[in-house]
Amino acid sequence: MKLLSRHLQALAKVIETESFETAAQQLFISQPAVSQRIKQLEQQVGQPLLIRNSPPQPTALGKRLMHFYRQAALLEAEVFDSEDLNTQTLPIAINADSLSTWFFPAVADFVKNAHVLLELRVDDQDQTLRLLQAGEVTGAISAEQQAPGGCDSIKLGGMKYHCVCTPAFRDSYFAKGPSKQAFLQAPALHYSPKDQLQSNYLAKYWKVAPTSYPFHQIPSTESYLDFILRGLAWGIVPELQCETHLANGTLIKLDPKRPITVDLYWHTWTLQPELLKGFSQQLQSYCQKELR
Repeated sequence: MKLLSRHLQALAKVIETESFETAAQQLFISQPAVSQRIKQLEQQVGQPLLIRNSPPQPTALGKRLMHFYRQAALLEAEVFDSEDLNTQTLPIAINADSLSTWFFPAVADFVKNAHVLLELRVDDQDQTLRLLQAGEVTGAISAEQQAPGGCDSIKLGGMKYHCVCTPAFRDSYFAKGPSKQAFLQAPALHYSPKDQLQSNYLAKYWKVAPTSYPFHQIPSTESYLDFILRGLAWGIVPELQCETHLANGTLIKLDPKRPITVDLYWHTWTLQPELLKGFSQQLQSYCQKELR
């Protein structure tokens, strides 16, 4: 049984996919039909719900309706739970480092036992919260402590990072040890334009301006580490990802006395359906043991 209107569903699909065409394909209807449903919904509420740019973006009311749709969809599935309606989708915003290290071990049993489908949106840990605020996800892992309105913030723990490179790279650029001048010459590695770990570290400890040092940019956690292991750059890497390489000597800590800890928080709705509540408890329980 479906209680949510097809008009809200069309709006949600356009916002999720950022495309009228893709939304139409996923709903198995024509693109004009998607547009018509959204226009009818806008007529009902008396104001625009989408900014029709490329990609389309929700208005303030559109974001609030997305929040409502996400919550209502989970509650609807909970109310009408049955043998043929026991698989629900949880859209989650997560940072790439968490995804590549601790997240799957944390949620694997829950996903299997609760018959839940995950829809993961990957962004920088400083950016994931905007997806929750926009109503595009039901929860977000973020470095921000302050929760948006209508949401709770739960501290998961801290991810420890180290400034690392290969011994050969150190000998080439940091033969006399780390210094401002050495960091101005040695190429760093960034994950994406939103990645601030390296620039924040250099500004805090070495008074190096964000635009004054050379850096590569590779938006892949696996390739990020591989690039550093090839001796092509220094970078800031999660301890969970580099501890084996540090132990066997293929990587060294450039600045061993200054590890970086990023506190992570789980943000989700204050009023949670049972499925989301169980997911939140699983995350919190795992991270309290595994994240320092």
